Amino acid sequence: MLLDSRCLDTMVQFGAYDTGFAIEAGQKILKNPGYYERSDKSDRVYASLDDKGNFISGDARYGALQLLANNPDAARHFYEKAEGANRTEMLKYLEDGGLVGEAAARALEVALHDLTRKESVDTLELALRLTAHGKLHPEGAGKAALARLLSKEELRGDLFASVAQPEGDSNLWFTDAEGWNIPGQTLAKAFASIVDDAKARADLLVGLSDQANSLLKEQARALADADSASFDKAMQEYFVAVGKIGLVFRAVIEGGAEAGKVKKPNAAGVTAIERAISEAAKLLPGGAVVVDAAKAGVNFGKEQLLEHMEKGRLKELDAEGLKSELVDKLKIYAVLNLFSDGRLIARLVPPDSVLRKPDGRVHIPEPPIGGVPNTEWNRFLKDIETTGPPISNVVNDAALRVEAFIR
Repeated sequence: MLLDSRCLDTMVQFGAYDTGFAIEAGQKILKNPGYYERSDKSDRVYASLDDKGNFISGDARYGALQLLANNPDAARHFYEKAEGANRTEMLKYLEDGGLVGEAAARALEVALHDLTRKESVDTLELALRLTAHGKLHPEGAGKAALARLLSKEELRGDLFASVAQPEGDSNLWFTDAEGWNIPGQTLAKAFASIVDDAKARADLLVGLSDQANSLLKEQARALADADSASFDKAMQEYFVAVGKIGLVFRAVIEGGAEAGKVKKPNAAGVTAIERAISEAAKLLPGGAVVVDAAKAGVNFGKEQLLEHMEKGRLKELDAEGLKSELVDKLKIYAVLNLFSDGRLIARLVPPDSVLRKPDGRVHIPEPPIGGVPNTEWNRFLKDIETTGPPISNVVNDAALRVEAFIR
């Protein structure tokens, strides 16, 4: 019988199996991985080279976790809160720096792939809390998996809302963490751990910037749809969204305190906003806008892009300097996204505005990011001031509200 085989761990790691069998086999291997160890150490299944050419190895747990990574329903049984499941023990496999940790990261992402499920969100929240409180220390693959899960669109609203909670965790959080209720302080500490790894940092910040663009485009559409009676309220909600985005990236910058020692501020929060600005500029409606495309990051992969944008001046700034930089970039971001909806542009910018070209489209200069001078952007802001209400009022509001949120 396959379940009794001493080769069970190597046989089940390829392909999908019946969920019941996968659960039983996974439990059997993980309960006693030493049972499957080869005395002559000759099996090459658990030996490999990482992307830097370093030798890495694993044990029978790798086979079990690979089995779960290929069987989403079985993986969910192990990682979601269920009778007989030990979520904390499963998350601990992320601490392995070899093949086991890589397989554990894959299994976790497969198990929690649907974050519309409350049970999956609960487990992700538990992993972040354990990481933030120093009870879980994921290695690179584990950090990258958490970063990608945090970046999923389903979490967008909850993630940006959570940073507005200033309080810390209660003493009871670890007994039964349920629902997305992770305070901003805790999230900052989890971010601090994740961004220590270059791959995870890139995954997290690219994902967060994409979420930010999605959120602001949605708010701009709502603003365009608002009638005259509800326009001011919709505008307020737009700027609240900008503020929440800023607070998330400020959490990345500040990092949080670990064991009483304040971590060095991380410039990655600013570079993520720069990346969001770059992508937002590319997504502006061509029928209503002519934009000088943001060139920062052209021909760069996401890791190379972020490393490129972190070089130089940003790395020399302290926490206050980075916060000021973040505020400046958020002001640009808030203004730029007001032009993400053609109907909103028509509502804010009169037909005879100096902002419009002869063909009626609004001309927007290349945003001042990635070393681009701010001369043209400042001229653009002056043209907005010249145009007058309502666009000038909105832009002035943007500056004041961003300052209030982040300072």
